[in-house]
Amino acid sequence: NVRSRTQNYFHSLVTMGHRCEWIDFEKPFSFKTLVELHKLRKHLRSARFVITCPSHILVMPCLLVFRKRILLDAGWPLWDGVIGSRKQLGFLGVNLIKIYIFDFLAFHFSSKVILESEQQVLHTSKSFLLPKRKLFALFTGFNEKRVENFGFDLEDSTNRSRSQFSVLFRGGDQKESGLE
Repeated sequence: NVRSRTQNYFHSLVTMGHRCEWIDFEKPFSFKTLVELHKLRKHLRSARFVITCPSHILVMPCLLVFRKRILLDAGWPLWDGVIGSRKQLGFLGVNLIKIYIFDFLAFHFSSKVILESEQQVLHTSKSFLLPKRKLFALFTGFNEKRVENFGFDLEDSTNRSRSQFSVLFRGGDQKESGLE
């Protein structure tokens, strides 16, 4: 299940000539996943790992198995999506603690964390007690092929007046999407 932001990054790396592999896990934090990671260990000794959004929970098992620092393409803190936007507090508020711990550990045990906006870098640094140098914004962009049938040409501005402009935004108007 390739997410749109990660799919763009992945295809760009492949286009630039980097050898990349996509590995998908059914249940990110299970004994089966640990066994699968351990089987991959000898084949991926010199590999660099990018854990994609929203799989923050995979940072710890990958760190345990491969003993390498992980680049986390977080996109946003899980806290912002699960608690902040969707208010999924869980039974007796258990998600409040659980989600914060997932984010906290994933961010602290990653070598770098990719977020979607500079505002998220500031917010995440403050909320999770992280140095700003560990966090950076990489704007998502979009897949031009998916919007070419919307009735306008992204390259051709002849049909637009000077006062018109287009904004393409991927995501909802939740805090974690970086709309602000």
